[in-house]
Amino acid sequence: MSLSPFILMFFLPLPKVLFLSPLLKNMIMIKKSFLILLLHVVFLQPLISQVEYTVTIRGNQQNGYPSSLLADNEFVFLNYNMRRGYDYTEDYSGIAKIDAKGIIMDSLVFLPQSDMITYVWNIQKTAQTGIYSGCGVKRYQEEQMYVWMFEFDDQMQILWEEIIDTLNNSAVMRMEHHAIGENRYLFCYLDSPSITCFYNFNKITGAVIKNDSYSGGVDYLCPIPPKNNTFLINDTHNSRKTIVLNDAFEMIKDIVVFDDSYSQPPDCEFIDNTEFVIVRRKLTTYDGLPRSLIMNKVDISSENILATKLFGAESFEQGLGMVGVHKAIAVQKDYFFVFGVSSLQFAPTPVNKFDNNLFLYAFNHELDSIWSIQFDFDAYYWPFSIAPTPDGGCVIGATRYDWHTIEDNHFCDAFIMKIKPEDIVSTPHIENPKPFASVFPTPGSNGFLIQTELTHFTLQLYDLQGQLLLTQQNTKEVDTGKLPSGCYIYRIIAENGITANGKWVKK
Repeated sequence: MSLSPFILMFFLPLPKVLFLSPLLKNMIMIKKSFLILLLHVVFLQPLISQVEYTVTIRGNQQNGYPSSLLADNEFVFLNYNMRRGYDYTEDYSGIAKIDAKGIIMDSLVFLPQSDMITYVWNIQKTAQTGIYSGCGVKRYQEEQMYVWMFEFDDQMQILWEEIIDTLNNSAVMRMEHHAIGENRYLFCYLDSPSITCFYNFNKITGAVIKNDSYSGGVDYLCPIPPKNNTFLINDTHNSRKTIVLNDAFEMIKDIVVFDDSYSQPPDCEFIDNTEFVIVRRKLTTYDGLPRSLIMNKVDISSENILATKLFGAESFEQGLGMVGVHKAIAVQKDYFFVFGVSSLQFAPTPVNKFDNNLFLYAFNHELDSIWSIQFDFDAYYWPFSIAPTPDGGCVIGATRYDWHTIEDNHFCDAFIMKIKPEDIVSTPHIENPKPFASVFPTPGSNGFLIQTELTHFTLQLYDLQGQLLLTQQNTKEVDTGKLPSGCYIYRIIAENGITANGKWVKK
């Protein structure tokens, strides 16, 4: 069952702007504090049952964003950065601990020193209960930047921190890490020059086990289960490959290759121990902006594309189908979420005031859309992160660009929303000893036959880039004489929405 997105209107009251006092500016870098002096929280009355709570943290000019989210038991940890272009008097970052009612219970705030500012990029659970790991950068006025790792407990106390290495004065565009056992696996994507630095270091000793670099941009570092010290990465600049790396960051093999009509994916996640889903942006020819999304389900052992899904822009009248910048996929047991934005324009400016719409999909593991919602807000919202919650829902994070109500100025707030799972129902799993439909022969020449007892069904045939090549209904003979030799993905859809997917090869 697929539900059409519907509109949700929010009208955010303008928060009172709070500034750091001179006393706070001179405090030590790491300060355990409630957010009374630093943050203003806006609690909205949810207008639909799916929204459990929202929290808005007042930022400052230029940048205020939740670069990662973490849900653990009844708490959500929100990581945010407030930047004014490397301003050593105003920039700060923090981690807020939020309870099940949307109330900030505690926080960990990183305030600027006279010559240094700190940014937190990512937070993760560790193998120890109640212990969390974070990564970020420290930037000094003489333009030196350093990789930084730390751990904190559920009382928001810093347990240890370690500066690992210099970043050679390059601007960090993205940073992510995974805490696995005693080791931390980390990458930093640097914008100028375009290079990615990998780090593997021991948490107990702080010793760097491996430090390497890769010429090009990497959008994610995704652990492969059950051997979590092997990873998927994606090259966003050159070949746009999805690559398997070992724990020494050495390439094992390529998994999926997309052509240049697709931009970089913001995320890739495993839905079980052998299959992962990956989302990419599909580009148009006239302006280069994303207009729709393509999602593939891939078997990592056989390297086969098991299913393909095109979605996004067709659901929104003026949509671009832009997915999240950092994290776009959150996996639950029987389904997963995809988070993004249907932009009316590609990027916000304080000169042209306009809105945009965040969207949230839920898919089952066969890539069928089972639930969706669109949020229509009062300002420009840009998606940054999503995290699954233990109750089966998710929490989404975005930047809120607030210039609708501020004259000659604008503020960038960190915004999160908790989504309840009550109305998310996955497609029932039907036990069959074999698929209800298949094709033969494969490999074939100029066509194939559909073997099924169904009389009413739809066939869709895709290439490996997700381009829909052929659609026909209730016909078991398929003519592929005009298609070139190669590998194709078929999808047979029954009247009840259940699908059979597979690969067909033309000789």
